[in-house]
Amino acid sequence: MTRRPARLHPHDHVRVAAGGLYDAYPDLLGQDREARAIAALSEAKAAGIDTILDATTFDLGRNTELLLAAAKGSG
Repeated sequence: MTRRPARLHPHDHVRVAAGGLYDAYPDLLGQDREARAIAALSEAKAAGIDTILDATTFDLGRNTELLLAAAKGSG
């Protein structure tokens, strides 16, 4: 059996915002942030992307809970 190589996006961002922005202004970009992240990752997966390495740093609003939920929700 021949396996195809995994497709990797090595420097992507699921969400970028100034650190603390969403905590201070939770309605800034809508309440459906998790659903939008899941939809975006699901679309990437359907296009053949197997792995995304999210390079968002803490000062750009890295949200590990959102990343985990999006990863689980998108399969």
